[in-house]
Amino acid sequence: MFRNQINIRIFFITSLILLASSAVTYLLIAYATPVSYSTIITSYFGQLEEQDRIDLPNDTEENNRRTVSFTITNSDHPAIAPIVQLGATSYQELVVAALIDVLPSLIVSMLVFSFLCALFYSRYITRLSAALSELQTAHTALKQDMERERELELQRTAFFSAVSHELKTPVTILKGQLNGMIDGIGIYQNRDKYLSKALQVTCRMENLVQEILMVSRMESNQMAPRFQSVELNTFIKQRVEEVDDLLVYKEISVSFFLSEPIYIMADPALLQKVLNNILSNAIFYAPEKASLSLSAAQTPQGTVIQVENSGSHIPEEALPHVFEAFYRADRSRSRCTGGSGLGLYIVQMILKLHHAWYGIENTSSGVCFTIRFPQNPHMPN
Repeated sequence: MFRNQINIRIFFITSLILLASSAVTYLLIAYATPVSYSTIITSYFGQLEEQDRIDLPNDTEENNRRTVSFTITNSDHPAIAPIVQLGATSYQELVVAALIDVLPSLIVSMLVFSFLCALFYSRYITRLSAALSELQTAHTALKQDMERERELELQRTAFFSAVSHELKTPVTILKGQLNGMIDGIGIYQNRDKYLSKALQVTCRMENLVQEILMVSRMESNQMAPRFQSVELNTFIKQRVEEVDDLLVYKEISVSFFLSEPIYIMADPALLQKVLNNILSNAIFYAPEKASLSLSAAQTPQGTVIQVENSGSHIPEEALPHVFEAFYRADRSRSRCTGGSGLGLYIVQMILKLHHAWYGIENTSSGVCFTIRFPQNPHMPN
C-alpha cells in the first residue's frame, strides 16, 4: 500500500517537473526571441542611413511584412553585418537569426534549470527511498517477530497439551488407588502396599511439576544464570557419585578421561541439572554391564564435555526430536522408568542460557552427548 502511494507521488512529481521544464522553456523562448528579434530590427533600422534603407514593394508592404523580401544596399554597415553574414533576406530569416542569437543563453538557462530540478528530485527520491527502505526493514522485523511469536505460541500450546497428557495418567492412577483403598476393594485392601505406590506416583507428579515450573521460569526469562568459576573434573566426578546406586544396580563400568584442571564460567546449580539429566538418560538407555565414559578437554573452539554409553542406539529419524518436550525415542519406555520426558528439553534450555553448543549422535559403540562451552580468557590456567 505504502509502495503504491510512493509510486503515485513520484509520478506526480515527475509530471510537475516536466510541466515546469516545458513552461520555463516556452517562457524563455517567448521572452528571449522577440527581445532578440526587436533588438536586431531596431538596431538594423535605427542605425541605417537613408541610403541604406531596405526597399519594400508597395503592394505587399502593409499586408505581408513578414514574408516580403528586402534588399540591403550597404552590407558593410556594422548593424546589419551579422544579418548579411547569416544570409538574411526576409523577416522570417530575421526571426531565425534572433533565435540563433539567443540560443546559447537559452541552452545555459535550460541546463541550469534542469540541473536544479534533477538535484531537488534526486534528493527527494533519496529521502523517499531511505524511508521506504526503513519501512521495509521495520516491516520485515515485525513480520519475523510475529512469526516467532506465533511459533512460540504454538510451542506453548503443544507444551501445555503435552503437560496435561503427562499429568492425566498419574492423577488417574493415584485417584484409582485412593478410591480402592477407601472402599477396601480387592487388592487395595492391602493399604500399606498401595499407600507406598501412591506415594511414588505423587513423587513423580511432584518432580514433573517442579520441572514444568523450571521450564516456565526459563521461558519467561525469570531464571538468570549465576555464573561463577567451576572446576569441571571435580564437578563431573561428584555427579557420577550421585548416581552410583544406579550404576551398581545395572553393573555399568565408568571411565574418566579428564585433564587437570579445567575451569569454566557456569551456574553450578543449572550445570548440575544438565549433567544429572544426561547421566540419567545414558544409564537408563544403556543395557546391563554396559560402559560409560566421561571426558573433558580444552580445545581451540572451547571446553568440550562428552558423555558416551555403550550398547545403545537412537534411531536416525528420532535424533532431530530428542530435545523436544515429552519426546521419547523408545516408545516402549514407560513413564514409570523413563522420567518426566522433560530432561533433555531442560538441558537444551540451560545450555542456551550458557551460550554453549550441544549435540547428540550415534557412535560405533553407543550414543555420545557433546557439550562445548565458549572460551573464557579470564579463567585460571
